[in-house]
Amino acid sequence: MKQRKFGPYIAAGVTAFAVIAAAILLFFVIYHFSAVRALLELLAYILRPIFYGLVLAFLLLPVHRQIYSFLFALCEGVAEHGGRKRAALNFLAIVLSLSFAVLVVYVLLAMVLPQLYLSIVGLVNAVPEYIRIMQRWLLDFLADNPEIQAAVLPYYNSLAQSVEQWLSSDMLPNLESVNSTLDWLKAEILPQLTGVVSSVSSGVIALALLLKDILIAIIVSVYLLARKDVFAAQSKKIVYSVFRTDVADLLVEETRSAYRILSGFINGKLVDSLIIGIIALVCCNLFRFPYPM
Repeated sequence: MKQRKFGPYIAAGVTAFAVIAAAILLFFVIYHFSAVRALLELLAYILRPIFYGLVLAFLLLPVHRQIYSFLFALCEGVAEHGGRKRAALNFLAIVLSLSFAVLVVYVLLAMVLPQLYLSIVGLVNAVPEYIRIMQRWLLDFLADNPEIQAAVLPYYNSLAQSVEQWLSSDMLPNLESVNSTLDWLKAEILPQLTGVVSSVSSGVIALALLLKDILIAIIVSVYLLARKDVFAAQSKKIVYSVFRTDVADLLVEETRSAYRILSGFINGKLVDSLIIGIIALVCCNLFRFPYPM
């Protein structure tokens, strides 16, 4: 009776306390928004490799499952004898999944980088024609002002000649090989830049941080793929221990549906992109468009 008597007052007190605490917290966030934003940015920077690992593990999960199913079917008689054999097959599937991801990245870079080199060379070779087009446009534009034309054209011709000579004599020959390109950059370009030491050091630091993030992401993805069944079981136990059975069933089913929908969407986009890329590659080769890759 006493609990029923004071129950509404206790509920009202807890509600009022929650409202006041939420209002104070909102005021604190608004008043110290810069500090809160800096804290969130710091947390995001620290957790960035973990997020990368989560995304990588999510993308590799279908590949890992297919490879594991194939290996398990291939070694079915061996894998049924103990958990160590299953763990070995799981580890081998993870290694093959990461190798597949590295192979995909390598193939994309191998297709794109040569085309990028040809694009740069083609752009350099097309610069003289662009200069002549610009010169004709200036002549037509300044046809009614011969004084301005006579003052502008010598400077333009001198600048165009210098650019064309630099591209044809310095830049293009040094793009022929990697060694000559590096020597040219060290001997000609770097001494002319300001703040070379700071730029190089910042670039090296950025590269080291990127490699560190990639390494941590790979470690996180391997750990998640190796322990995915344990994490799924533990998460399911936590959900069923916190919520009622019907609510827990609904949450588990909705989580599975969300995973199926998101995974199907990503797989569908990848398949669509692959089909469109193959069609575009074939058409570009048939019509002899430049840079089909």
